[in-house]
Amino acid sequence: MKARHKHSISTSRHGSRHGTTNGAANGAKHATTNGTAQAVLPAPAEVAVLDAPPPGQAAPVSETPPTAGAAPAAITAPTADAPPASQPQPQGETAPEGETPPETEPIYPHRMSQALSDMLVKYQQMRNGIDTAADAFRLLMPNYGLTPAFFIAGDSLYEVAGGSITTRLLAVAAALEATERQAAAERLARTSYATFRRMARTVIKAGSARVALALDEAIPDSVAGFAHSAAIVLPIAATEPYATQLALATFDADRLAETTMALQILAAAINQREAAAAAARRSTEARNAAFAELRTHIHQLRVAVYAMLRLNPHLSTPSGF
Repeated sequence: MKARHKHSISTSRHGSRHGTTNGAANGAKHATTNGTAQAVLPAPAEVAVLDAPPPGQAAPVSETPPTAGAAPAAITAPTADAPPASQPQPQGETAPEGETPPETEPIYPHRMSQALSDMLVKYQQMRNGIDTAADAFRLLMPNYGLTPAFFIAGDSLYEVAGGSITTRLLAVAAALEATERQAAAERLARTSYATFRRMARTVIKAGSARVALALDEAIPDSVAGFAHSAAIVLPIAATEPYATQLALATFDADRLAETTMALQILAAAINQREAAAAAARRSTEARNAAFAELRTHIHQLRVAVYAMLRLNPHLSTPSGF
């Protein structure tokens, strides 16, 4: 009885293990098969329907407008607070605390937008096609709004758009030139002011005097902040007893005047750069607005011509369309 009982238990355990193994294997195969069979293909992409040209004609070349958010071809002028190119320290010296040279300011390219240039060329081609169209085509043009007044308005938009490119290029060039002048003025002013502080530290030891001349304060990294803080300190340094103490350190009234002049030149350069950058932004906005109007006129001209060709199949398509 005991032997049969043991055999029964052994068989039961073996069957349990066998059933579990087979069940897992079958389950895995079933899951793999179902997973493969139930794979869902991605839905086809939607196709945008565009205005098609008349039968037998090639689709027109679309002019891609410049993005509204970006100043075309990197038109952003350098920021007012960007520091100038770093200057090497004199041999054997290290920059005192708070006078770490600022990072080099990147120079951004400002190029004319090729898309806008292509739009001007496209308008020329379309106008030439209208001017050289067959007599039968030209006789029907007024019936579809293509009147002399319409073309005069378009030519005016073309001239304004073309002129806006020139105006913007000159404005951007002026902004970059003003930025270069500011960078040069900042290099001179920072070097002169840093020399003043180093010399002053050698003779001015009293805590109250060092506070008055901000000798232990960090120099602001921003160009506007630096010019403002230095303009506050230098007039104080020209008063007594600081002027006499500075003269003992070879930084007399004449050198103080030179440093003050360098700060005044920098302040003027900052104002000029900001004004030039604002003018460049305005010229960019005016150019974009001019081309937006020209783009609308080109679209109206194209729609009117295609309507004529669809309703009058015997007409020939003018060149440029």
